Amino acid sequence: MHDNHMLVWIDHSQAKLFEIGRHPADSIVVQDAGPQHSLHRKRDHLERAGSSDEHIFMDSIAAALSDSAGILIIGPGQARTELASVLKDRFPLISKNVWAVEPINHPTDPELIAYGHAFFHKEERMR
Repeated sequence: MHDNHMLVWIDHSQAKLFEIGRHPADSIVVQDAGPQHSLHRKRDHLERAGSSDEHIFMDSIAAALSDSAGILIIGPGQARTELASVLKDRFPLISKNVWAVEPINHPTDPELIAYGHAFFHKEERMR
């Protein structure tokens, strides 16, 4: 397995990035600087979609993914698909390395790392 695969777990308030490879996983946490909502209304997400906080959040994630050869984006809700869209529209060179976008709830960090190892091992065998 290559050392430059990244698993991204993202929700509306943070992203956890795990480097998945032969060595123990390194992780990065990116916090959204925007206002946090306890209610999850569609209107709240639409109002934030073009905000500068949202751009900073997505740009920070993209910067961390810039050297990744394989990227798996997972998470609950719409944040994972929003990230994939941002990468496609604004960071096409990074977007071409997105191997999958999948739904998953709130696993623990060790569960995320195990999921990433299983995913990339399987995908590399198929590619």
